[in-house]
Amino acid sequence: MLLLETGFNIGDEWAIWLAPAAALVVSFGMAGLGYFALKRKRLMQNVPTSKVKGVFIGLNELKGVSRIESPLTSHLAQTPCVWYSYKVEEHWERTETTTDSEGETKTERRSGWETIDDGEHRKAFRLEDDTGEIRVLPTKAKFIGDRVFSETVYRRDDLYFGKGPRMELSGSTGRRKFTEHAVGAGDDIYLLGSARVREDVVQLEIAHDPLDKLFLISSKDEATLTLRYSLMSFFSFLGGLLLIPFFPPALGMAIKNHGTEGLEFNVLFMVLAALLYGLVVAGMYFSLIYNGLVSVMNRVERAWSLIEVQLQRRFDLIPRLVECTKGYMEHEAEVHKSVAAMRSSGMTGGQAKIPSGDVVASQAAATNSQTAVLGKMLALAEGYPELKANTVFEKLNEELVDTEDRISLSRSFFNDSVTAYNDRIQKLPDVVFAMIFKYKAASLYQIQEFERAAVTVDLHDDEAETEGS
Repeated sequence: MLLLETGFNIGDEWAIWLAPAAALVVSFGMAGLGYFALKRKRLMQNVPTSKVKGVFIGLNELKGVSRIESPLTSHLAQTPCVWYSYKVEEHWERTETTTDSEGETKTERRSGWETIDDGEHRKAFRLEDDTGEIRVLPTKAKFIGDRVFSETVYRRDDLYFGKGPRMELSGSTGRRKFTEHAVGAGDDIYLLGSARVREDVVQLEIAHDPLDKLFLISSKDEATLTLRYSLMSFFSFLGGLLLIPFFPPALGMAIKNHGTEGLEFNVLFMVLAALLYGLVVAGMYFSLIYNGLVSVMNRVERAWSLIEVQLQRRFDLIPRLVECTKGYMEHEAEVHKSVAAMRSSGMTGGQAKIPSGDVVASQAAATNSQTAVLGKMLALAEGYPELKANTVFEKLNEELVDTEDRISLSRSFFNDSVTAYNDRIQKLPDVVFAMIFKYKAASLYQIQEFERAAVTVDLHDDEAETEGS
C-alpha cells in the first residue's frame, strides 16, 4: 500500500528491489524445502516395512535386492545397474565487463564450472526378499544411488574427450570433472512406492501413482535416508530464519532510494520478521503432525482390513476342505463337530475405525480356533493315505499354507502399523494433538505359541507317492 501511495514505478529500476525480494523469496523457499524434507522423513518413519508376499495395493515400504536379467551398463564406470546418472562439468575462466546503474563499467576476471553433458537411464527390475519377488517399473521414481565414478582430468587425459563432448567452452582451462551415481544390479534396495495390479497377469507391481506421488528407490538404507532428511530440514529452516531479518532493512533502503522520508526499519522490524517466519514454520510443522496422525491411523485401519481379507480367504477354504474330506470324516466325530462349530463362528469384521482391544482379542480367538480345527482336518491325511494322494486335497492344502503365510505377514504388518501409531500418539509433540483430538492407543494382534508355525502336512513322502501312483 505504501508503495502505491508513493507512486514509484518499480519496473523502471527493478534492481533496487531485488535485494528485499530475494531475501523474502529465498527465506520462505528454504522453509518450503525444510517442510518437504521433514514430510518425507516422517512418511518414511510412519510406513512400516512390508514383505513382498504381503504387499497390498497402495503405498508400501520394501527392502530387498535388485534383480535384472539384462542390466544397464553405466556410462562412466561401466558397472551393471538398474539406474545411473552422470554429469560432465568443464572449468572456465573469462574476462567480463559489466556496467552498473550509474553507467560505470567494470572489468572482472571470473571463473567457474559449467555442466556440458549429463544423462540418466533406468530400467524395470525385480525386487526380491525372503518371501518372493515383485516387478518394479521405475518411471518417474526418485533414485538415490551410490557414487560409482568421480574424476577430474586434464585435456591430455583420454577420458577428457573419450567420455565428454568434442567441443569446449569459451575460456576453457582444459579441466573436466566426471561424476556418476548408480543403483547397481544385485544391490540392497530401499523402496517406497505404490503397488497396483499388473495388466498382463494377476500380480502386483510397484509403479508411479499420481495419488501417492512419492516414489523413492535408493541403495542407501532407511536410517541413512531419514538422517539426511532430518539434517536437510533443520538447516533449511535455520537458513530461512537467519536470512529473513535482512528483508526489512533491505526494503527500507530500497524505499529510501526513491526519496521516501520517515521510514526507519530498525531492529524491531527485524525481530517482527523473524517472528512472522517462525509462525509460518510452526504452522507448517503443526500441519505435518496432524496430517501424520491421520495417516498412521488410516494405515492401522488398512492393515486390519488386510488381516480380515486373509482370514476370509481361509474361511472360504473350509467348505471345499469339508467336501474333499467328507467321506473320511464319517467316523471322525470330533473333527466333524469342530468343523461345524468353526463354520458357524464367522469373522469379526466390519470395523469402521481402529479395532478396540476386545475386537482384536475376539478376532485372535476366532483365528486360533480355526487354526486348531484345520490342523485336525489336515491330520486326517496321515490316517488315510488315499486322501494324501488326492490331488484336490493337495491343491487345497497348498492354498491353505499360502494363506497361512499371508495371514502371518498381514498380522506382522498390522502390529508394525500399530507400533508406529502408538509411538506417534505417546511422544512429543504428537501427544499434544493426540490428547486434543482424543486418539486412543491400539492393541497388538497377539499370537499364541502354537500359531507361530503355519499348518503344514507332508503330502509328498515315499508312501504317499507309491500309493498315489
